[in-house]
Amino acid sequence: INGDQSEMLKVYYLKKIDWNDLHLIFKDKFKIYIYFEDGYYFSDIDEFDIHAYGETINDLLKDIDENFYFIWNNIVKINDENLNPVALEFKKKVLNFISEK
Repeated sequence: INGDQSEMLKVYYLKKIDWNDLHLIFKDKFKIYIYFEDGYYFSDIDEFDIHAYGETINDLLKDIDENFYFIWNNIVKINDENLNPVALEFKKKVLNFISEK
């Protein structure tokens, strides 16, 4: 997001992720920054390569949950021997921050 055109709206702390049947919890509160630009709320979570948006903050948080759902089911839940080195490092990084309830 271009800092000249967007406004940082608020700091938000993620504590849990709930999407469909998946329930994850952050080991510590995880800080994200929410921006507003052109009628949409945005958040970039560089640690997990997530770039989420929504028309409302609630929509933005749902998009973040959906992104973590994808990461969990397509990387974290995969056996280590089936992951390439980059994906394996990413998986370890995610597990440093998040666990399944």
